[in-house]
Amino acid sequence: MNNIDLAGRVALVTGAARGLGLHIATELARAGMMIAGMDTRSDELETALEDLQNRCAVTTLPLHADVTSENDVINAVGQTVVNQWGQTRLICMDSCLRRNGMD
Repeated sequence: MNNIDLAGRVALVTGAARGLGLHIATELARAGMMIAGMDTRSDELETALEDLQNRCAVTTLPLHADVTSENDVINAVGQTVVNQWGQTRLICMDSCLRRNGMD
């Protein structure tokens, strides 16, 4: 398998505040990608991405957004990520939707 150079490219990862989403964001950051992390947990997301930025020396962008809201997604992707960084190369949708009060 050929190695793909991901350094400096943009990845959008949902559910990036913790769990699998954070793990995915971490691995992409280790590959040199700029990480736009989206989550509804603003405080956790900011802390996680700040730590990721410090450990991997990449640029991160925390986006408070709910993937069940079309307006949130349009704003996060179209008006924030694209306007600040240009084209997104990778989108990883790893959000967990809550039902019946379960988290």
